Amino acid sequence: MNSNTQKISPRGRRRQRGIAVLYAIIVMTVLIGFCTFGVEWGRLQVAKTELQRATDAAVRYGATGLENDAATATANATAVASENKCDGTAVTLLSSNISYGSWNTATHTFTVA
Repeated sequence: MNSNTQKISPRGRRRQRGIAVLYAIIVMTVLIGFCTFGVEWGRLQVAKTELQRATDAAVRYGATGLENDAATATANATAVASENKCDGTAVTLLSSNISYGSWNTATHTFTVA
């Protein structure tokens, strides 16, 4: 009986080693998936921040042209927006995307003029 148990024991260990490799493959796949998700999430947040900065710059520079007329303000805003980049591509701001109006601080609403 001892000789039979000795023969079964190495086979059982080999099966356990094979299962351990399978578990390692599954865990590594999941970890790589989480890392990929983290990198893509970070890239998304960077793009969001870049778009916000481009918008802020366009609004500020566009506001300097309001002293003259709305056309100058629009030209200023579109010019500075194209100088900014989001994810390596220049930001495109169309004049149809620009609205003029007033902000009500009490109700936190924007009214288009």
